[in-house]
Amino acid sequence: MTCALAASLVVMAARFAGEMGEPVVRDLESLPDQLGELAATDDEAFGRLLAAWKLPADEAGRRSAITAAALGACAVPLGICEAGARVAEQAELVAVHGKAHLVGEAVTAAYLADASVRSAARLVRLNAVHARSTNPVEEAAAWVVRTGRVVTVLETLDR
Repeated sequence: MTCALAASLVVMAARFAGEMGEPVVRDLESLPDQLGELAATDDEAFGRLLAAWKLPADEAGRRSAITAAALGACAVPLGICEAGARVAEQAELVAVHGKAHLVGEAVTAAYLADASVRSAARLVRLNAVHARSTNPVEEAAAWVVRTGRVVTVLETLDR
């Protein structure tokens, strides 16, 4: 929901940014709804992981069920990571190229997006342990780097 709030804030700022903001609005205006739908699938994915954990320890296929469910539980937070990076990058465009009085909103949105990416990346790390896979962790880490770069740029922005 933090990422959805960040997207909404960027869209609001972009609407006041004139022609420059039109592509930002087109890119992000449906993202809050998409993130809401994604969040709804999180319960199902984590439920499958809980069910796999409850399988008897000696049941054939338990390990593979846990692995598959854990990888599935990584999908939602990875989606949040990707969306958050997109929001942060669009916030940077609005902050740098939009109207000066919109910088505060854009920077706030980038901070919120960065926080949602970092939080989601943590969930990926927690779930990926049970999958015994580093691939989702590496993907999440790359999204954290991208949003971190945006925050660094915006913290040095002199507008």
